[in-house]
Amino acid sequence: MSSCACVVAETDSIASVHDARVCASRKTRRCEECGGAIQPGDLYERVWGVWEGESMTFVTCTICREIRGALFCSWTYGMIWEDLLEDWRGDYRIPWADIGSLSKPARDRLCDWIEREIWGDDG
Repeated sequence: MSSCACVVAETDSIASVHDARVCASRKTRRCEECGGAIQPGDLYERVWGVWEGESMTFVTCTICREIRGALFCSWTYGMIWEDLLEDWRGDYRIPWADIGSLSKPARDRLCDWIEREIWGDDG
């Protein structure tokens, strides 16, 4: 990942306790990032932590997790798509080399999103 293309989202706090693991879903879940369904048997990231005294759990699908890992230096759970929109819409610093390193499913989802949200192509 190139450091100049990395999105840095301002975060208000750091977790005092934090546990992240990749699990196989036993039931249908909803990704906190894209809102997509995580079906039983699908892998997903489950993060539990305590931020400012409040216990929270975040669920992220594998595609959003991969995109976040490739493009973000820091992030707020549930905000990666909004942060990308804010960062890229202003000056079009889209990191094509980093996008090219993503798996095909992650690259396809991100490129579809860029066409729709950044370039305004509705289909």
